[in-house]
Order: sequence, then structure tokens, then C-alpha cells
Amino acid sequence: MFTTALNDLMYHLRPARPGQLIDRTAFGEADGQSVSDWQRAAEKALNRPFPTAMVSDGLSGDGAFPAAREECRRQLFALLLSGCAEGFDRYLPRMADLVWEICGEASWREPLDEYGEPEADAFALATAELLAWTYTLAGEAFTGAASIVTRRLQRELARRLLAPFAQREAPAWAQRRGGWTLSNLISVLAVFLLADENDGRRWAGVRRALLLIDERVRPLPRDGAHPAGLEGWIQDVPALSDAATLLLTCTGGHVDVGGGAWFQRAAEYPVASHMGNGYFVNPEGEAQPRLDGRAMYRVGVCAGNEGLCRLGAFLNDDEANSPVTPTAAFLNALMARTFKAQAALPVTRERVLLLDSMRTAASVGPFRAALIGGSLSGDHIDAGNLYLFLNGQPILTDLTPARPLADAHALPAIGGIGPVRGTGGARDLDARFSDDFVCLSVNLAPAFPDNLGVQSWQRSVILSPSEQQVRIIESFDLLRPAGPVSFHFMTPKRPERLSDRALRLGDAVLRWEDDMDASYAAVPGGWRVSLTIPPTQHASRAFIVSE
Repeated sequence: MFTTALNDLMYHLRPARPGQLIDRTAFGEADGQSVSDWQRAAEKALNRPFPTAMVSDGLSGDGAFPAAREECRRQLFALLLSGCAEGFDRYLPRMADLVWEICGEASWREPLDEYGEPEADAFALATAELLAWTYTLAGEAFTGAASIVTRRLQRELARRLLAPFAQREAPAWAQRRGGWTLSNLISVLAVFLLADENDGRRWAGVRRALLLIDERVRPLPRDGAHPAGLEGWIQDVPALSDAATLLLTCTGGHVDVGGGAWFQRAAEYPVASHMGNGYFVNPEGEAQPRLDGRAMYRVGVCAGNEGLCRLGAFLNDDEANSPVTPTAAFLNALMARTFKAQAALPVTRERVLLLDSMRTAASVGPFRAALIGGSLSGDHIDAGNLYLFLNGQPILTDLTPARPLADAHALPAIGGIGPVRGTGGARDLDARFSDDFVCLSVNLAPAFPDNLGVQSWQRSVILSPSEQQVRIIESFDLLRPAGPVSFHFMTPKRPERLSDRALRLGDAVLRWEDDMDASYAAVPGGWRVSLTIPPTQHASRAFIVSE
């Protein structure tokens, strides 16, 4: 994603000098409510006691030491943000004291630890990022005798983070996969870009960080999906977007990696996965994950994806559990006005086919259906799982993503035995899109145990604009009969029996052929509907869902 831009970056990267990279007047152009909120937070910080982190408090274990450290950073952030909007005159003395206090701490790690790798510690990185933003936004205000503050800030950043990272070819922590490695690398990149005045070291650090970031990005699916689902996406992709935004800013608009093919697909993934009203095809996590709408909006702006911007505004959740680094917080502030003005719409895509991550979906009339090839994490036996929504509400869906067993998902069974293979178990995922109908299909046969002799098992979902219904067709071919065949569907709606051949599921009705025995039972999060036929070698059964 980034390494292809290294040559352009070398020529266009502007020096890290206070007031040269970020136009702080843009903060003053935020909406009035945001500016008022920043000013109130700054006044509160000025009126609170100065936070002094005493080592003796840290040894006592009563929580006073970490609380003082966090308060110190919280006050600095509030004063810096409000100062960008109205000027630093009133805030500068307290800001100078706060920077000096932070620079005087024996360690920025959490908890007290003078050893190890400081750039791998989230608290230390957040501290370094905050100081880097302080330097680039307010460094010009520390003039005359006050310049001693920015000189010390520079020395501490260099000693604790910049020099150790730039001097090592590949730190051990940066080689770890998963977790917060990607976010940590992007935090390091932000500090180099915003605050390292040593141009040679800065280029070496930026280049190393970008190479390591691309190593973490390279194994991700090429269609923009994330192995850890949308919870993993919201952790990693907004951080990548923030890095791309910083590069664009620090090169005067010359280096734009947000237009790259992979990043464009990654930005589209949440929209492609959205089933309506905050429900997603998200087999690795929750069907209604808590997603930070502002983070999604930042990605949408970087990629120029209007659908994601609108979906982010629709899903806006101030309490969503997503990492908010200092860089993310300042970029949120810079985009505050446009985010609040953004039209909030529950955007979905009418036609989706992601072959790398094996997902397909389509909307026709009030119905939206999806099929998957399996959870990308490999922890769930859900190859071929089925999702069906009516008017943005789930009718058939995955209720129990935390359970890996096949009987927790919408999958068939032969003699009580269902699929045993998850990721990659299903094959030949396909979609046929036309004006007359849409057909989503997948072959479940490879997901079953070999001893069942499943030659083929085609699951198809047919949607037609001329019919107010959806057909689900299960066609299978076995080497020999191996026990009763059961078709299972998961629903969050309490079933209501209408007849021997029909159940009401919320606003929808599920119908089937008359030779099937039907039952339903409560499971965590909803109900499991089971329809069974006697042992047979070849069969095709149709199920109809209508309003």
C-alpha cells in the first residue's frame, strides 16, 4: 500500500517544523458546538489542580500514580485542541508545565517500567504522539526562553522512541502479527512525520515504518475483507487511513495512497457487508458490532467513498469501542464540521461478490440475502452460511458467532452430522445478476466429512423483482443414503406455526414442501428451525420466504 509511493515520498516529504505541516486555523473552522466543547474542556483543565505523578504514589499501588499521568495528558490534549481554535496565549504556561512534567517521567510505559521496548507500549506511543502533535501545532508559540520546552520535547522523543526505532533494522515487536502491531507502527510513523527535525533519521524511520506496515497489510485478503471481521477492520483500516492522511498532508498533497486499489476495496468492505440498520454479515464477530462512525468516516474521506461516509454518519456511536489515538482524535477534530454535515444513511450495495473472502450478497425489493464461504478466522464451521433480511431486519441469520460448531449455524446435517470444515470448506461461490433475477449459490459438499459420501450439495438463493418472495433451494447428491437429512435455519424471530407447512418469523413467512417434519427450539439469541426428510441419496428441496 505504502511502499509503491516511497520514491515520490522522498522528493515531496516536507520538513517537520512547527506550523509547517498542519494548518491549525482549520480547527477554528469547526462547527460552533465542537469549538464550544473544546473550550469548556480547556477551561476545566485550567481550573483543575496540576497533576503531579509522584513515584511514591506508584509504589503504594492505590492508583494515584497512573491517574496523575493520565490527567496530565488529558489536560494537555484539551488545552492544545482549544488553543488551535482560539489561540494559545491563555494556555501556554500550563501547557509548558505539562510538557515538562511528561518529559521528566522516568518512563512513559504503563505501568512503571524503565526497560523493554518503549515503542511497543500503547501508553508510551500515545504519549509520544501527543507530544508530536503538541510540537507541530503549538511549537511556534514557545518562543524566546520558552523554546527550552520544545527543545526538551525533541530530546525526549529522540531518546525514547525515534533513535531506537531508526537504528534497528526490524524491532522484534514489529514482527508480531495481529494484535496492535499495525496500530503501533502507525503511531511511530506519526511521531516521525510530525516531530523529527533530524531529516536523515526522519526519512530512515518513515521508510522503515512504511515497509513494516506493508508487511502487515500484505497477508490481508485482496478484496478488502479482514480476517478478524469488522471488529478487526475498525482496529486496523482507520489507522491505515490516518497514516495515508498524514502522508498526504506532510507532502503538500503530492503523495496520495488512499486511491490505491487495495485500500479502495478495504474502504468498501463494510458497505458491502452491511445488511441494513446496523446489521452486518460478520461471521467472525457480532451481527451488530459497535463501530466507531467517525473512524469509518475518516476512511471514507481518505478513499473518496461516499457510501462509507454516509454509513459512518448513520452508525455514529460516541461510546463505540475502537482505539482513539491522538492522531485519530485530532483528525476527528479537523473533520468535525463535515462529519456533522454528512447525510446519515444506512447504505447497502445491491450486488456484492467478493471471491477472495467468499462473500456474496444482493438486494431485490424488500429482501436482502447473503451467502458466505466460511469465517475468515478459521474458528467457525460455517461454510455456506445463509443470511436473509426483510426491510432491513434479520429473518434468517447467524445468531451465535462465538460458537464454532456447525449446529450453531444455518447449515444442513446428514444423520445428525453437519459440516466439519470451516474456512474454505465451501466451494464454487457464485452469483448471477440480471434484471430478471438474482441467484446466489455455493457448493457445501467439501465441508462435510468424507465418510458421508457427499458428491455435491448446491445451496442456492433466488431473488426476483417480479415476486415478493425468496426461494432457497437445497439440492444434494450422495453416494448412498447416510441417515435422515435435516435443513437448519437460524432466526432471531420467535416462530409461530401457521400450518404444517408454514411458520411465521416476524414479518415474514417460511414455507416448505409437505414431506418434511418441522420443529423449532430456542438457542442463544433466537431459535433454530429444523426440517427433516427420510434418508435418501438424491433430493432437491425448496423453501420460500415471503412477506
